[in-house]
Amino acid sequence: MAGRIPEEVVEEVRTSVNITDIVGQYVQLKKSGKNLFGLCPFHEERTPSFSVTEDKQIFHCFSCGRGGNVFKFIMEIENLDFPAAVTKVAELGNVSVDLSTYQAKPQRPVDPKREKLFALYSDATVLYHHILVNTDTGEAALAYATQRNLNTTLLDTFQIGFAPQQRDLLITFFKEKQTDFQLLRQSGLFIENDDGTLRDRFVGRLMFPIRDEQGRVIAFSGRILQVAENQPKYLNSPETDLFNKRDVLFNFDLAKSEIRKAKRVILFEGFMDVIAAFQAGVKNGVASMGTSLTNEQLYHLRRATDQLVVCYDGDAPGMKATNRVIELLKDDQRFNLSIVTLPEHLDPDEYVKKYGSEQFQNEVTNSLETAPAFRLHFLKQNRNLDNEQDKIAYINDALQELVLVPSAVERDVYLNQLSEELHVSYTALVQQLQQLLKKPRLSMIVYGHSNNQKKKWCPFTSNRCIS
Repeated sequence: MAGRIPEEVVEEVRTSVNITDIVGQYVQLKKSGKNLFGLCPFHEERTPSFSVTEDKQIFHCFSCGRGGNVFKFIMEIENLDFPAAVTKVAELGNVSVDLSTYQAKPQRPVDPKREKLFALYSDATVLYHHILVNTDTGEAALAYATQRNLNTTLLDTFQIGFAPQQRDLLITFFKEKQTDFQLLRQSGLFIENDDGTLRDRFVGRLMFPIRDEQGRVIAFSGRILQVAENQPKYLNSPETDLFNKRDVLFNFDLAKSEIRKAKRVILFEGFMDVIAAFQAGVKNGVASMGTSLTNEQLYHLRRATDQLVVCYDGDAPGMKATNRVIELLKDDQRFNLSIVTLPEHLDPDEYVKKYGSEQFQNEVTNSLETAPAFRLHFLKQNRNLDNEQDKIAYINDALQELVLVPSAVERDVYLNQLSEELHVSYTALVQQLQQLLKKPRLSMIVYGHSNNQKKKWCPFTSNRCIS
């Protein structure tokens, strides 16, 4: 049972912290008038209605109605009782008080089935990790991991493990623990045979645990050691009561504090890219779950920052994937989007191996380009600009792209670049662009501006109009 914390200790913790500093570790806040506003962490919304009043040291959401002091905020967001919330606030605020005698317990009743599934995945993670680092069975997988520059620190940090070829290892492990059969069926860890028995879903794979925002393992992605016909390189857990791939970002639990410090997030293409970046000192990176970005994933990111950097592989598929992200976010006002295109068609893992950590940090910090600049490069792919037809086609496509850029100054920068690169008259480019701008574009979607708000850009100036 959690004991009662003396009132004077509670007051000491409360007065020693600023609610803005505590809430700011969970929500990106921006000043508006006397208060600070952000997206509510308790429900999904597009327009910030979550307010923090610094002089009163309280929070309030004008949409869902939740509010209170700093302890109430932590109780709600961490699902803790009051003594545990005081302890957590002291920890987050670096307040030196001894609260070790006060035991944490959940504030609200927990779902017993979900808790059992969490325990199941935790046990499986420990077992897989042990097999990789401590057993003869894991030697080949450990050698592969070492070859991929996954040192002991990384293996421990990301809880990476190995599922051996033995088809019944995990099911035997849980049977010996007398785990409920129906729970095992619903866990996603096993495949059900025709006769109703279960076999391990993951075999012969390096196991990457997928964690939720609280750091609890909810799924796995298994990487095959040797590519085999009719076998996917990565095999992910199916969706379960714990795991919805639309709602999960790999490494977000570790990255979220770094994202808030850096005030930006870097979106990578795969798990190994995130881990390679982490090893290189870039710890604000995440990856989606092998699917296109979803609104749920974007909402998690937007709560932490409005600066999104996409650093996908530098090869043709990576460029296409980057272009899809640009298309997805073209009418989304939630993010300022930047792109990093690694040279020599390298992916982040390859780049770090070739050029080292310091150069990689410099690349993802100082080699940012805008979405329109990336699109201009993307449109050049598979075109021979020494050929007149290809050159003219590229110019026409590039100018159509610049029509979507609302800033006249930004358009001018790109026009100058096109003129110098293609040896085409700047004046001719301007004249052709002006002709395109004069055409009626009543439903034009402009970079960074939402169609939902029905705000359009005047085709003759860089001013916004209302349709």
